[in-house]
Parts: sequence; C-alpha cells; structure tokens
Amino acid sequence: MSNRSVLMLLVASALVMPVAAQSKNGFTPSALDKGLGPIDIAAPAIAPEEIIRQFTVKESEFQQALNHYTYRRTARMQTIDDDNNVDGEYYEVDDVIFDSAGKRAEKVVYAPQNTLQRVQMSPSDLEDIQQDFPFDLTTEVIGQYKVKCVGRQKVDELGCYVFDVSPKVIEKKHRYLDGRI
Repeated sequence: MSNRSVLMLLVASALVMPVAAQSKNGFTPSALDKGLGPIDIAAPAIAPEEIIRQFTVKESEFQQALNHYTYRRTARMQTIDDDNNVDGEYYEVDDVIFDSAGKRAEKVVYAPQNTLQRVQMSPSDLEDIQQDFPFDLTTEVIGQYKVKCVGRQKVDELGCYVFDVSPKVIEKKHRYLDGRI
C-alpha cells in the first residue's frame, strides 16, 4: 500500500470515529440522563393538542388541590464537576403550612450553608423556589406558550410524552418556562 493510500485511510478513519461516538440523533447521553430512554419521534396515537388539553386540566386540578394542603418542599441545586462529583450545593427544606389565622405560611425546617461557588442564587431564584415552585402548566397559562410535541420517551419504567415549551411573548417581571417537559 502506498504512503498516500495509508494517509487517506487514516484521515477517513479520523473523520468517522467522532460520528460513531454519538447516537443516531446526535445526542450524547450524560450521567444526568440516567433513567431516560431514547425519544421515539413517531407521531403519537392521540393528537398532541388533546394530550396538552388533558395535561393542563390535570395541572389545574393539582394547583387547586395544593392550595388546600400542607406539605414539605425540598429544593436542591447542585453543581457537578467534570468527574460527576458534587462540588457545590444549595439545599433547603420548608414546611408549607397554615398559620393560626388560616393564612399560608412557610417554615424553614433545614437549610445548611449554601456551598455553591460557580453559580449564584439570586433573590428572584429564591423567590421562584418559594412562590412558583412547582411550576404548573395550567389551562390558565397554556395560552402564553408555544408547545411542540417532540415524541415519546421512557423515564425509568414510565412511558411519557415529551414537549418543548417556550413563551410566546416575554414580559418584564414575569417568570416563564423555556424548556422540555
């Protein structure tokens, strides 16, 4: 084999190897994706609009029920280093209760020192945890969003529909979801 043929073979091999390391859809899984199966992009048997309608009705029911119950809320944000080790953490446990006058109140149960170094929690981040957590995509707010059906995916053993969600318009002093559910 000539030197030129060997060189061309090496160049071709170098170009093919990175492609083989990725999955078919260009997604390279990370440790944080544990439990997530591949996304099946085939059209769902039920119209996406009907899935969204049913989902938002259930979210509205959940939000209304939550207003009548006490519960314990745990919020944790961790930063992960290149070796998948936790190198910083914000952690807080609160009881959401009703006070003697019947008003909703929050009581911090456990909150160790915040050790986040590479990211900061702003006052609005903390407010999101306290007031807007969990985020509910209800019938009242769904009209503010563009919602696109991406496909189906197994999460652990549960079959789920996957949607990309983004705000139609962004207004000042409002918090929005821009992501995948």
